[in-house]
Amino acid sequence: MRLFRLMEGTEIIRSKVCLDLEINNICSDSRKAEKNTVFVAIKGINRNGNNYIFDALNAGCSCIITDDENIYYEHEKTILTYDSRRTLAVMWDNFYNNPTKNIKVIGITGTNGKTSTSYYLYEILKSAGKSVGLISSIKCIVNGEKIDYGGGGETVDITSAMTTPDPEILYKVFDNMRKSGVEYVVMEASSHALELSKLYPIEFELGIFTNLSREHLDFHKNMDNYFFSKIKLFCKCRLALINGDDKYGEKIPKFINREFVTYGTSRRCDFRAENINLDTGGTSYTLMGENTSLNIKTMMCGEFSLYNSMAASSGAYLLGVDSESIQKGCKELLKIEGRMECVAEGIFIDYAHSPVAFEKVIASARRLFSDKKLIVIFGCGGNRDKSKRALMGKLTTKMADATIITSDNPRDEDKLDIIMDIEKGIDRNSIFYIVPDRKDAIELGIRMRGDNILLILGKGHENYEIDQNGKHFFSEKEIIKEALLKYESDK
Repeated sequence: MRLFRLMEGTEIIRSKVCLDLEINNICSDSRKAEKNTVFVAIKGINRNGNNYIFDALNAGCSCIITDDENIYYEHEKTILTYDSRRTLAVMWDNFYNNPTKNIKVIGITGTNGKTSTSYYLYEILKSAGKSVGLISSIKCIVNGEKIDYGGGGETVDITSAMTTPDPEILYKVFDNMRKSGVEYVVMEASSHALELSKLYPIEFELGIFTNLSREHLDFHKNMDNYFFSKIKLFCKCRLALINGDDKYGEKIPKFINREFVTYGTSRRCDFRAENINLDTGGTSYTLMGENTSLNIKTMMCGEFSLYNSMAASSGAYLLGVDSESIQKGCKELLKIEGRMECVAEGIFIDYAHSPVAFEKVIASARRLFSDKKLIVIFGCGGNRDKSKRALMGKLTTKMADATIITSDNPRDEDKLDIIMDIEKGIDRNSIFYIVPDRKDAIELGIRMRGDNILLILGKGHENYEIDQNGKHFFSEKEIIKEALLKYESDK
């Protein structure tokens, strides 16, 4: 592809390069640079691509793109742009001939509920007979078939690499979906992806906001930055659907010049849930709107299931999906991997890893199993926002009957240091145990459980652990299965 075609829609300030060059590939990793390749220098969180320009040029790279004016003047074969990250996303979009141009893309953002809402909406669109793709933190699906691509983040599998894949992967996925005849794509839009301009070329048909609470402050630094990163989705969508019960959701309309609709339980919302029933058999309610009244039943439990299914149902209605398909899609979604997933009798795993998510999941378990005691196992991730650790310790020990504090992807930190941060917030009058090894913690929880409820928080669908030795396989489901067999044989 000619360089001028790759650069369409980018913001070039100056260029020392003939734009008629033939380009075969794009990279932001100098180790992938070679002849007929463009190297885009990205100022990353841990590394600055501008420091690797000599490596890229020595590898035969045809062109360098940078947003650093000093670098531009220091090197030949360079193009100066306003924003290298934005340029990279646009170039990959152009490389695959703008694959989302004729696809209706629905982006879902928020602290909690992105994955579940995307699954509900995916099932509803399937029920309506639509050709649909899904890009989520759990898996990527095209017309019911899981697809994998290498690269991205801390893993080599798109199904667990990150909430929103990097542009190199993302636009390849979209190209695959277009070639498969996909009409709709439902995708999670993380705050990182929005802030880092991964989604910049996409014009969304619908943007959905679930909620906002304290999370990712190691990256965003404060809640205002976190909030405004989310706002970026709603500057790129035709229509916004917003949780009207969320305090940050109430603020969004002030900052966007888009048509918006709200959902929630309060009467001021455009779509609202009435006649709500939450029990161990699932969640049911009547979804009321100006011109609709739908009886919704889901097989999943808890307040989070109410809001997630409501967002998906309201979104589907706005997309023109018929009532029967909305009801069918919600009812046929039997479970979401790692989201309040029952993996054995009385044992649940959940991906919750923020204070608000903890509070909601534990509160839901309390309501659903009010006649039983609740044992919670959790840890906090390393190299992430340290300020939430004590709060999570406080919440859990106050709400659970017994708590087992353990590790959860400690990364480069010592797991004992993380646990000490958690301990600062715990209720000293509560029953709690410190078990640094997560496998040992799960085995202890199973021995303690009896006829009560064991809730294991933090990892959910993840089948790996990241520690100071790198990333290795770690399946809570397998550990639980083995521990149960051992416990039964020891009785």
